[in-house]
Parts: sequence; structure tokens; C-alpha cells
Amino acid sequence: MTFLSPDWCDLPWSPWVPLNDSALRKSLPNGPGLYRVRALDDDFLVYIGQTGRRVRQRVGELAQYSKDPDLMPFRDPHTGAPALWAWHDATGMEYECSGTVAPGEPIESKRWRHGCEAYLLWRYRCEFGSSTLCNHGRFHPHYNISTSRKERRRGGRLPTGESNIAGGPSAGPLRLEGMPADEGWMGVTWSESVPLTLTTWHDLPAVPALYRIVDAEAASVVYVGEASSLQNRWKNHKMLTLAGRSLAISHTVLPMDTPKHRRLELENDLIGGYFAHYRDVPEFQILSI
Repeated sequence: MTFLSPDWCDLPWSPWVPLNDSALRKSLPNGPGLYRVRALDDDFLVYIGQTGRRVRQRVGELAQYSKDPDLMPFRDPHTGAPALWAWHDATGMEYECSGTVAPGEPIESKRWRHGCEAYLLWRYRCEFGSSTLCNHGRFHPHYNISTSRKERRRGGRLPTGESNIAGGPSAGPLRLEGMPADEGWMGVTWSESVPLTLTTWHDLPAVPALYRIVDAEAASVVYVGEASSLQNRWKNHKMLTLAGRSLAISHTVLPMDTPKHRRLELENDLIGGYFAHYRDVPEFQILSI
């Protein structure tokens, strides 16, 4: 499988080491970078992540899934640890990890790392046909997730007959097609663009959707996103109407019952596809908007 190879996506990955072996984890990169986690002796990935700190330190935080066999870890310091714990508790799954510092790339750049993470997650979806088990908010179908340490509610196995919707199947991956501002980019049927103003948001449908915000004059995508209700999402982008730019929005409607993890998968595909073209993320993508 190419996503398990030492040169996946032309990045120099370190050898695979057991995730819960602190001594062997010292062979992971000692700087900012990206990392991947696989099921031991199996051919699929469980998690892909990035960090602006040391890869070995961030992966060590993820390894907290194994510290207490009876209690699911909290969502901090690593949001992925509860999901790994749940799969281990349910199936006995063990893990290996590998990392990269991508020499020659702007690894210190938060934008580059976030873009490359999205790109790797998208490429994995294209190669494997579904997402990693524990990204995009995905979770074991028979468990609920812990809260933060501050809230102090532990997750665990759900009562018989109950299920976690985040354990449902992935959305099919979007495929690279066209350029980000094109009508059919990523194989999506985008609506006609409308100017982004404080009033036009009220004309958008109150339905689940993917959307993109475009600088109309430069014909460049400046943000892509997902929403459970596109009409309600305008509050998060209100500041963009003050950008002094000719911005416009287009969207594609998703089925009403689309769960959040599928919307996040498709949003990530768009970011990954954008990164494939420009080795960057859209201008406003990692701002708090």
C-alpha cells in the first residue's frame, strides 16, 4: 500500500515503530512535522496528524490511549487518544507510528502543515476508498467520546442497542478535477456565485452544504467550508464582508441527513485538492472566522 511506504506523497517518512514504546518513539523526528498511525501488521491507517512542536512529543501525547486499560482518556492533550482507546478496547487493536519533517518544505509554517495534513488525508481517502478511522471526528460506533479534562466526563461503551453516528461509513472521496474557482472543481456541482454581504446570507438555503468563498476580481478561492445549515453559517463569516474585497459565495447542497463526520471529510477533500494545486491553503482558511 503506497500510504504505508517510506516515501508516500514524496515525503521522507521514518520507520514504523510501536506507538506505546517510549524508547523506540525517540527515533521519530525531533521537530515540527507530520505523522501517521497504522493498525499493527495491517494495511490501513488509523490517524494522520501534524504538529508545530516535536513530532515525537505529539505522538507521545497520542500514546496516552494505552495508559489506563479501564478508563478512556480525555480529549486533551490529544483529541485522537479517546478514539484509539475505543478501538483498542473493542478489538485489541495495537498501533505503529511513523513521522516526517519534510526537509526543503516550509515545515515551520502552520499554513503549510495544515494544508499538507489535509492533502495526506485526502490522498489516503482516494487510495483506500474511505477515511482513516479516527480523523474528521470519526469514532467507534459502540462508544461515546470523553470530554476535556476540565469537564471530566469519561467516555466508554454505549448501552446495548445504542450507536454513535460518528461510527458510520465515510463519504466517498472527491477527485481532483479542474481548478479551485472552476464551476466543476473536484467534481462538485457548484451553484452560481452570489456577492458575499450581510444580506445575501439570508437568501442562502438552511440546509447542509459545502461552500467556497471566492475573490471575484482575482478569481481565486479564499475559503472552503461545510455547514449543517448554510444560512446560519454567515455569522462566522461576518467579518469577511468588511475585507474591502469583492467576495462571492457558491455552494452545493448535501442530503439533509449528512452526519458531521462526512461533511468534515468532504471539506477536507476540498482543502487537500487546493493544496495539490498551490502547496498552500486558501487565504482565510486557518483564521478563526
